[in-house]
Amino acid sequence: MSQTKRSKRSAAAAWAAMIAVLSMPATGAPDWLVLRDGARVETRGAVRLEGRRVLFTQANGSLAALPADEVDLAATEAANRPPAPPPAAPVEAAPVRRFTDADFAHVDDVETPTIAFYTTSWCGWCRKSRELLDRLGARYHEQDVEQSAAAAREKERLAPGSGVPVIAFRETVIPGYSERGIQQLVDAWRAAEQAAAAAREASRRPARARHAAD
Repeated sequence: MSQTKRSKRSAAAAWAAMIAVLSMPATGAPDWLVLRDGARVETRGAVRLEGRRVLFTQANGSLAALPADEVDLAATEAANRPPAPPPAAPVEAAPVRRFTDADFAHVDDVETPTIAFYTTSWCGWCRKSRELLDRLGARYHEQDVEQSAAAAREKERLAPGSGVPVIAFRETVIPGYSERGIQQLVDAWRAAEQAAAAAREASRRPARARHAAD
């Protein structure tokens, strides 16, 4: 194939691409023809290539034509390219439900605060939650809701309609996996652990004092 034929085919392909862009349904914004001298001509509706002329409708509704070689194809296509779609909204973390101490008093031992962890053996998010709890050094009591009817009932009471995992400590219940929520829950557990350790230490002081007095 000769260089001339290839050039003609390339030019025809470029015109076809530009015409396709300018023939899209109107989006409310004006369309433009960009000329080689940098000028811009506002158009409305479809653009048609007829021989060596570009036929189009001007913004005022009248028909007009320009020599094809005066139109900058690349600049015209860029000027009429549809805008990029907006970025996807970020996925929100799982909601955190809060209960009173009375709701959860039977899970939290005053002497040894423990996180309740409801899971199943096949749950991938349960595995991720377990790995995070272990990495944070938390003490937790894990119960498989498919192996224990009591655990299933307790999980449903704390997080009605939720699947697994469900992680709970005192007033805080986290249904599903939330790295930030688990971190906050472990922080609360660690503060309670420190308070319990201080309380145990304080309870031993009178006994030591009596022993020293004897």
